[in-house]
Amino acid sequence: MKSLILVFMLVLFSFPALPQTFHWQNLNPVANDINDIQFVDAVTGFAVCSGGIILKTTDAGTTWKCTDVSTAVPCTLKKVFFTDNLFGWAIGTVSTSTPFFVRTTNGGTAWTVVPFTALTSLQAVCYRSHTLGWAVSSNGKIAKTTDGGTTWVVKESGVTNALYGIYFTSDLVGIAFATGGLVRKTTDGGDTWATGTPIQYDISAFQFLSPSLGFGAGGSANLYKTTDGGTSWIVMTSPSSSATYVDLHFVNENLGFVLRDAATSSASVYRTTDGGTTWTKPAMTSPQVGGICLHFINETTGFVCGRKGQISKTSDIGVNWTSTSTTMTTPIKDIFFDKTNEKLGWAVGFDNGGSTYGKTTDGGKNWAFKTPSFSKPYAVYFVNSNYGWISTDMGGIYKTTNAGETWVYQEAGAQYDHMYDIFFIDTLTGWTVGSNRVIKTTDGGTTWTTQLSAVSNAGGNCIYFIDANHGFKGSSTNGYTTDGGTTWQNLSSFSIIGNTITFANNQIGWAAGSGGVIKTTDAGLTWKQCTGLSNAYCFGLACTDTSNVWAAGTNGGIWRSTDGGTTWARVPALLSGEFATIAARGSNVWAGGANGAIVSTIDAFSAIGGDFRNSAQRKSLELNQNFPNPFNPTTTISFSLTEPQTVTLTLFNQLGETVTVLLSGEMTRGEHAVKWDASAYPSGIYFYRLSTKNGTSVKKLMLLK
Repeated sequence: MKSLILVFMLVLFSFPALPQTFHWQNLNPVANDINDIQFVDAVTGFAVCSGGIILKTTDAGTTWKCTDVSTAVPCTLKKVFFTDNLFGWAIGTVSTSTPFFVRTTNGGTAWTVVPFTALTSLQAVCYRSHTLGWAVSSNGKIAKTTDGGTTWVVKESGVTNALYGIYFTSDLVGIAFATGGLVRKTTDGGDTWATGTPIQYDISAFQFLSPSLGFGAGGSANLYKTTDGGTSWIVMTSPSSSATYVDLHFVNENLGFVLRDAATSSASVYRTTDGGTTWTKPAMTSPQVGGICLHFINETTGFVCGRKGQISKTSDIGVNWTSTSTTMTTPIKDIFFDKTNEKLGWAVGFDNGGSTYGKTTDGGKNWAFKTPSFSKPYAVYFVNSNYGWISTDMGGIYKTTNAGETWVYQEAGAQYDHMYDIFFIDTLTGWTVGSNRVIKTTDGGTTWTTQLSAVSNAGGNCIYFIDANHGFKGSSTNGYTTDGGTTWQNLSSFSIIGNTITFANNQIGWAAGSGGVIKTTDAGLTWKQCTGLSNAYCFGLACTDTSNVWAAGTNGGIWRSTDGGTTWARVPALLSGEFATIAARGSNVWAGGANGAIVSTIDAFSAIGGDFRNSAQRKSLELNQNFPNPFNPTTTISFSLTEPQTVTLTLFNQLGETVTVLLSGEMTRGEHAVKWDASAYPSGIYFYRLSTKNGTSVKKLMLLK
């Protein structure tokens, strides 16, 4: 049999050198679907998610640390596999089918993106050690590695059906599962494959406790058991006649659990205590999860993970389940932060399941969400810390004069319109736009008047005014006004379907929607395409000045431009669904979207302290730029002191979290140098801070592997 041998170098992907990064705010740990989970010991576990997110816990699931391993193109991670507490792999796809493969050799501290071209698709992996492993594809091919994934040898399985699972009970004996109930077996380490006993229905999940004892579960309410290593399979009695089982886990030969999927509501977990002969549903409280994966770390403690980042945990053999994740998963439609107080912000959203309204007073570190009295809020806008308005479905407008503590309904005369956006220039004058009209108030919303329009579509998706007279609305037919909205005209140079508009001043602004981003430099008289983001579908725009612009849109997309929109870079932003809104104030940016997600940036330089030294203090200590920079894997940080003093040299990541303390103690006068070996750390931006009694100084360095 001819084998195809592919050899390639192992490289670590270098993330864009952006001064800001996103992290979750209101959701713990994520808003993305959790597709697989595995624990390597009683307290340490990993889970992989849509959007390229890997979660790690070191306290048995009480808290989870989130790592984004996605590149500039979003990916979905489907499976995670660890051989011990150090060596692990996660696999998935970029776009729809291109394989995506990452591995860690240090327990998830750093993940390496492995170029994988051995197979055209990647369905599952199995490793026996940190060097010996196998991977299967959707066209029946199987690849083998003996060096941890640097090189692969491709073998034929004997079928062309999609292979979706593989497991080796020893270095030589293995089994693979294909669609159509086909089973393939090998006894020579995967060099050759023979036909195994077919199974009536596909197995979507399986587990082997020993070379002979294994279990499987799948669609059409089928559960299977083998006692001869997969040579034959026994059909077990199913606890449900119509179930689709998505995962199973056996703690020992008798105690096992199987997960029945529930697409959006609570999942069902069934338990057996006699090796699968009989099953019961012991739960008094069900996992509030659209179930995808199941894992038990011992006989009593287990987890169900699933859609929208939901995690439920049991500590009593599945009798009671408690959510360990944030339960507010209503999509966010709009976010607004106060123009003078960055700590004060509001968020609104809804879906068919209900509406939500949230407020933060600490910059988004904590959000207080509640079910509001109004239904289906689309947009929120504040002119100051107290006065604000919300536009809703069915034409409802609500006003607050006490920072959102209470809201009062205002009759706008548009009961049958979807009021998509709202904008005020002061406490009296504002506009709201909906599916059929633009409505204006000049008395703070007490009365509203429908505006005239020469635009073929009188309504719109968004509205923005640069002063009391000049304004714009975006829709399939975009419009502008020069008389405060009394009349509206077509805007022919507006080349996109406008979803969002923002201005940095009364001359320079941007609009985005279907077709990317366009820009004006003449107060909206003419608009030109920003070619660097012409293919994106955007829902939100924000800017902090004429140079720094942010766009948010589909597939978890957040893009940043630092040159006014000429060039754009995608920022890893954690979410796999769409971002519907984005807001920027000062150095911070917030974005909200699918599954209740709110992410924000932290300016790490500000978070850890900048250069706090007066002129005299600057002479007493000098922190130099590290060399080399960028570097891999070592760099030297030097500094000088004019007098003996106690010194602390600390390294931080982009979130402002301490990575390591490089130096702490009494130092003599003169030149000093410290070497940092970053072999165990991922590529990215880091900050180092020198602290003494005479002040602190901070500089930035870049690790580029």
